[in-house]
Amino acid sequence: MALLHAMQSAHTSLEVALKRILDILGEEPPAGGQSHIDLIKRVSRAVTAPGHVRPAILTPDIAGDVDESRRFRHRATHDYDNFDPERALPSLEAARRLALSLKPCIQAFKNEIDPPSA
Repeated sequence: MALLHAMQSAHTSLEVALKRILDILGEEPPAGGQSHIDLIKRVSRAVTAPGHVRPAILTPDIAGDVDESRRFRHRATHDYDNFDPERALPSLEAARRLALSLKPCIQAFKNEIDPPSA
């Protein structure tokens, strides 16, 4: 149960942070029944709308790991009484990669939209 809770909490915190980034940029976060997957899709694509341009926030590989984390959270929330540790291995590997790569990815995005002054 501790593992399930930790993975759920981590993914939820990540979603809140991504929504906050969208808010700072003046973008509405997705809503509705598919909002969790829509959020990942939105932040992993560049926006080139009239009057609003931004690069993708997440790279495709990191977005894939975030999506794996989302799927694990769904299983932990809706199927916790059937927990199968073997099925958790891909999610744990994705979490390990995110722990190493998410901060540099977000920093690269920040540097692109708000370059550090020389």
